[in-house]
Order: sequence, then structure tokens, then C-alpha cells
Amino acid sequence: MSITPTKLEIARDLLKDSILEKDEKIQSLIHKANERINYKTIKSMLNLPSTANSAVDGYGILHHTYINNPKTEFEVIGVAKAGHPFKKKILPHQAIEIYTGAIMPEGIDTIVMHEKCKRLKNKVIINDKIKQNQNMRPIGENLKKGEIVVKKGKLINAADIGQLAASGNNKIDIYEKLNVSVISTGDELISTEMDNRLKGQIYDSNKPMLLSLLDHKFLNIHDLGIVKDNRNELAKKFADALSKSDVVISS
Repeated sequence: MSITPTKLEIARDLLKDSILEKDEKIQSLIHKANERINYKTIKSMLNLPSTANSAVDGYGILHHTYINNPKTEFEVIGVAKAGHPFKKKILPHQAIEIYTGAIMPEGIDTIVMHEKCKRLKNKVIINDKIKQNQNMRPIGENLKKGEIVVKKGKLINAADIGQLAASGNNKIDIYEKLNVSVISTGDELISTEMDNRLKGQIYDSNKPMLLSLLDHKFLNIHDLGIVKDNRNELAKKFADALSKSDVVISS
């Protein structure tokens, strides 16, 4: 009985058409989701930064006051640091010493770096031309609430995990791992673990290569060994593999 071979292009299309999506998910803490596949599009739960803050170390002033008189001696009335906000309103002729990451107090709209200022006890003079809103980070500059952080189907990496944490996401849904079985077939094959190689035998090189290529955190890999060229043994092995695998690869 003659067998007509299937053309490669047709075989490839038949294989693609037979693939079914494994729509199963689990919930994971974000730090355990590295190199796993994201189940659904994730959006930011907050604005980042959530408040306007300083991008540099310096002095916060009201730009309008400086424009009216660039030689204004601003009265420094306090200090604002990251995690330690200054809670009082800053008046037009006042200034606040402010450090990187500190929340912008009410009443200022411009930050001038220390190097561009001259401090005289509790006064500060600006020694440089400045622009309104300079050196400040507006609300949502990095991420806006509702903005996409990680798309569905993306292979999650360490950078994604950092963004997820910053955007208020602690747990996410990821796809369950795919179960992949790998089988080698051939009377001539022996395992690389065997020391005594008989004449006509060759070491199985394909399976170790495939196992290495498939070594990913989103896959469960099953090494089903080497099967001889025997119809019954092959049928039994493939039936076993298909019963517990999403994908079976033989070589």
C-alpha cells in the first residue's frame, strides 16, 4: 500500500488548526510570576506619582513671585523630604527647602536646584533664569490610573513585576503551566547516560536538546524516554503521553 506524503505547508496548517487554547488560570503573587504568561490585561490602580513631587534637591517657590522680581529674597520656612511632607501652605514670598521625591506643598509650582540658589540664613535668592513647573513631577507622569501595565499573553519579566508593584497590583492571574511530553523513538538510540555503546547504536541527542529548549517556568516537562520501533510499544507510549500532556513532541 502506497502512502502519499502530506506537503509541509498543509501539515503545518493542519497542526495549527488543531491547537486549542488552554484557558486555565491560577492567581499568583507578583514576585512569583516571573517568566509566567499573563492571563489578562492589567491596568494601573493609581496615578504614579500619586501626588506632584520634586525631581531634584533644591528650593520650592512660586514662579510668579520670581518673575515680578528676580531678586526676591524668599523666606525659607521649612523642609520637605520624601515621606515627610510639609503640610503648611507656602505664601508668595516664602520658599521651602525640598528634596527629591518630596510632595510639593501648596503654594509652590517651581523647584530650583540648590546649586542655582544662594542661601542667606533663613533667606534664599535665585541665581539663575528659571521656568515655571521646572524640576517637578506632575501627577501620573509615569503611569496614569487605568493605563495598561501588562497586556494579556505577555511573558512577565522582572521589569513588569516592578511596574506591577508600583501600580498597586500585588496579585495577578497567570496561565496554568502547559504539560509537554518528549519522546525519542528508534531501535538505534541509547541514552547518553549509558557507557557501553554497541556497534550501530547512537546516542540520543535530540531529546536532551529539546528538553533544554523547553526549560521554561511556564512549562511542565515530562521526559518519557526512548521507545523502540515497535507499533504496540509506540501506541502505548503515545496514549500515555496524550493522557497527561497538552503537547507531545517525538523525534
